[in-house]
Amino acid sequence: MRERSTGHVILGILAVGGDLSGYEIRQWVTQAIGFFWSESFGQIYPELQRLAKAKLIKALPGEGKGREVKRYRISAQGRTALERWLTQPPQAERPRSELLLKTFFGSVAGASNVRGFLKEAEQAMDLRCKGIAAAEDSVVREDRGADTLVYSLITILSGQAVYAARRAWAEAAAELLDAHAAGGNEAVLRAYTKAKKRIVAGA
Repeated sequence: MRERSTGHVILGILAVGGDLSGYEIRQWVTQAIGFFWSESFGQIYPELQRLAKAKLIKALPGEGKGREVKRYRISAQGRTALERWLTQPPQAERPRSELLLKTFFGSVAGASNVRGFLKEAEQAMDLRCKGIAAAEDSVVREDRGADTLVYSLITILSGQAVYAARRAWAEAAAELLDAHAAGGNEAVLRAYTKAKKRIVAGA
């Protein structure tokens, strides 16, 4: 399997979540790992078939009509493949942000456009922070006695830190735009120094 693949995600979800249908796997992708990992839903069902053919998972007898009631279970071979992949060092991330790209070219896009992008980003971060808080409540309530608790909270903490930082950055970026409009580059440098101290140094 590819180093970064839907297959490994499915194997991991089945290893942690137990027997699940394709629809339930989609829910796990959205609700449990969606804030730090994205997957194409259109690939889940074909990948389930591929994993079953490779004997990495087993399709359990359906409980009714329709494919949604069919559940899948990770096999011993699948668990071995998952454990092998999990012990390999994570691949280096390739940063890619259209927001930052358009902000970088802000002298062409115009301050008003960039300001609009930043406002949308700030609102999006607010929503994601609320989603992370809801996930935290659910994990603490439902998984208090589970082996997965510590790992779930580690990833949730990352989400809280990242989204809070991105929201703070969007606010500070708007302040820099205000400073530029009011006093040019010298005012920007002063605002930047204050923002850097507040965000980077945590002051």
